[in-house]
Order: sequence, then structure tokens, then C-alpha cells
Amino acid sequence: MKTTEFILIVSIVVLFLYIIVRWIYKKGFLFNNVQEGLDSLPYPPKTDFLDSENLPLKEYAIYGSFNTAYDGTQITLKQLGTIMYGGCRFIDFNVFYSDNDLYIGFANDNAPTMIDQSLKLSKLIEYLNQYAFRIDEDIKKEVENTFASQIREFGGTTVNSGQTIQKTYTKYPLFVNIRVYRPPDSEIDILQLVSEQLI
Repeated sequence: MKTTEFILIVSIVVLFLYIIVRWIYKKGFLFNNVQEGLDSLPYPPKTDFLDSENLPLKEYAIYGSFNTAYDGTQITLKQLGTIMYGGCRFIDFNVFYSDNDLYIGFANDNAPTMIDQSLKLSKLIEYLNQYAFRIDEDIKKEVENTFASQIREFGGTTVNSGQTIQKTYTKYPLFVNIRVYRPPDSEIDILQLVSEQLI
């Protein structure tokens, strides 16, 4: 028998054995409860994932938003509510001090580039206290009407069945990121003022 024939026969036998072992492995005859590719790590039973409200932390995804109250032209509670109704549970605001009060500003970095004093921090906190874990029905109605009209415009129909993020987002924690802007050489303790409004 030539060397090349011997190598070919050994290769075929090894490949055949490999296929048999893989088949046995996938059927679970030799290895119970082991995830493929992680030979030594036990994989949780499928029943561990049936309760969507009680999953391991690694199974959750959190929608986030930057400069949440800014809609591209102005800063409003309507924009905040719309983003929250879309399922965002990490929201972000840039706070600045002007005319003896705290306001929400717009910033690509931490320095507000839009300071129009249209939304006070106190009003934003009031809104969050009211709607962090409860649906704002006015926002819901407006978003659904807008969505339905857009669907009709393209000749489609709306179907609202099953568990959507809009039906369940209020069950999840809300993370609020407040960035404060203190101009250089300012004497104002903006962190103290923010903390007073949050308490």
C-alpha cells in the first residue's frame, strides 16, 4: 500500500469518526445540558427563559437616547414622551443654569449650544415622576395616529397584537443621565442646585 493511499484511508476514517461523534454529541447521548462550542459550561434549561420579566441580566437590551428631549429643532416634553413611548429606558439630558433657574439644553458635547429656556428641569422631573412607569395616554394617541396615517399613506393596514414594547416598557427600570454644564469661572454650584430639585 502506498503512503498516499494510507493517508487517504486514515483521513476518511477520521472524518467518519468525527461525524459520528458530532451526531452523538448533538443528540445528547454522551453529554447532557452542554451548549455546543462551550464544552465545559452547562447551558441553562429552556424553561429558565420562559419568564421574560425574570431573565439573567445578560439577556436584556436597553434602548438609549442622547439629548432625549431635543427633536432636532426644539426641546419639549412631547419629544421626551415620544422617545419614552418608543421603549427607551435610558434617557439623557444636558442641564444648564440661566436667570436663576435650571434648564434643559441641547449639546453635542457637554456645553449646551441651544439655550432657549423652553424647558425647565423642574418640569422635566415632574413629567418623569408622572410617566416613568405609566403610559402618557396623550403621547400614545398622537404616536399611534401618526403611525396609522403613515401606514395608510403607503396603502397598508395596522395590526396591533401581541406584546409590543409600547405595552411593556413601563415594567422596566428607567435610567436618567443628567449632564450638567458649568461655564468656566462660574460661581454657581450647579450640582447642588440639581440635587435640590431631584430630592
